[in-house]
Amino acid sequence: METIQDYSYGVIPVRKEGDEWKVFVLHQISKADTYWTFPKGHPEEGETQEESALRELHEETALVPGKLEKEKTFDQQYHFMQNGIRIHKHVSYYIGYIDNPAFTMQEEEVLDARWCTFAEARVLLTYDLAKELLDEVAQFLTGK
Repeated sequence: METIQDYSYGVIPVRKEGDEWKVFVLHQISKADTYWTFPKGHPEEGETQEESALRELHEETALVPGKLEKEKTFDQQYHFMQNGIRIHKHVSYYIGYIDNPAFTMQEEEVLDARWCTFAEARVLLTYDLAKELLDEVAQFLTGK
């Protein structure tokens, strides 16, 4: 069976509201279905991973981080089938610290989006891998 390697880059937007961290999640439209996740997408030719992540964040949400966490990236790997081809997906996320929480959804790719507590996000996120990633981010932020 043919397997294709696929790479995407994204940003997990966070902001502090009082003493509590909030995280931004979106209801993504894909070719096969819809799911709750974090902003991400494929790189364009000549872009670095960071540039791809920031561009995708801005295209999908209009959010711009005041600071991008470069100390650590958060990575996922998973497989899925598309048109009879096995896709091995690699996604690397940066944490983006957002100062201005106002956002605009890219309606072609996003059904819904919202700021929420980490507990609320954990309920919304569709896939266990995304929930595990959220837990890693929460742990990282707690240690800062």
